[in-house]
Amino acid sequence: MITPWRWTAGLALCAACSRPAFPTPPPCPGEAIVEALHAAAFHLEHGDAALGRAALARTSDAKPGNPGFDRMRAQLGAAATTTDGDARKRAAESVRAELSGWACLPEPLHTRFHTRLPALR
Repeated sequence: MITPWRWTAGLALCAACSRPAFPTPPPCPGEAIVEALHAAAFHLEHGDAALGRAALARTSDAKPGNPGFDRMRAQLGAAATTTDGDARKRAAESVRAELSGWACLPEPLHTRFHTRLPALR
């Protein structure tokens, strides 16, 4: 005989098993948007704020929905408007560190993006 407790426990187990084991990751922005975000971080970190702001402007078409992207873009936006070069560099370094482990920027793509950036002096 199935007691109410067993029936409830079985139902709860069934509900738990029907959910995905891992949540679906948020969608990545398009490649051009990711490249523009990366270029903005690069230029803001290495001292060319005007190029950093121009690259950041190219991310404005991105649809919100990827929390990592939205956070990094907001952080770079704040860095691009500050006149404190050290604060701008620290913010950009923080974003570039996050970019290095971001699922939307796999290493082959990251390497390709760097071929389009100026060499460091």
